[in-house]
Amino acid sequence: MMNCCPATPLLIDCRREEDFIKGHHRQACHIDANDLFKRMHELPQKASPVALIGCVESLKTATAFLKDKAYQISNTTIYDRDHRQQLITQGLWQTGPSSIRLWQASPMIEHFCELLSKHPAANIKSIGLDIACGSGRDMVYLALQGWQMHGIDYQSEALQRTTRLAQNNQVAVQAYQHDLESDTNALQNLTQQGLPAAFDLITVCRYLHRPLLTTLQARLKPGGYLIYQTFMQGCEKISSPKNPNYLLAKNELANTFSQLNIIKNDIHHLQDGRPVSAFIAQRPH
Repeated sequence: MMNCCPATPLLIDCRREEDFIKGHHRQACHIDANDLFKRMHELPQKASPVALIGCVESLKTATAFLKDKAYQISNTTIYDRDHRQQLITQGLWQTGPSSIRLWQASPMIEHFCELLSKHPAANIKSIGLDIACGSGRDMVYLALQGWQMHGIDYQSEALQRTTRLAQNNQVAVQAYQHDLESDTNALQNLTQQGLPAAFDLITVCRYLHRPLLTTLQARLKPGGYLIYQTFMQGCEKISSPKNPNYLLAKNELANTFSQLNIIKNDIHHLQDGRPVSAFIAQRPH
């Protein structure tokens, strides 16, 4: 899967899918202008400028939407016969689906994948679980790296976005709709729907339900990894969440998972200053 260079505007082809497949700029990601609201999780960070390419109507719709969402639009280009010929001459014209993605996984997931790539013996890439997977970027990214990913979220809309994201990136993931907080035996009950009983990787991002923590540890296979990144105490002084039930104390994860081998136990800060955990641990073999 290819990423655009962050030093240049990221190119979005905003025409209909059938028109895109017939032919497009080979460096363009495809998002139909009429689907931008549903696919906002596939857009780059707002700090990254974007360039739009399409027909007159699609450019009008996409420009209005992205400007309203405070994206930086560097330029727009209309596909016409001359532009198509120019792309063909430059070797920039291709047919078929897009191989470009503009979205990113969370930094901790990318960091974890980099760590594994440097240690081939530890690069197991087997069965993974994403708790509160949301729109699925972390899960799909891991699937792109070779993991067999399963994800759980209580929102059906989020899981629909996850499924669409996986399809657009040509990977398979398994998504389960379930409320983990109302069902104390959630993971066990979900095995009846096909959820594996144990995992080589469990990841949690921006979600905290303390009664679930010991269950997660028990579901790790020997040698399996746990990645946990969520809000910490101090966030309430800046923004949400303010409820202490959703805020980790310093070293809380290290104390809770003291039986695991702790690889990383740091605190990172979001752009607005909110502290979040950066925790990776491994169950002993």
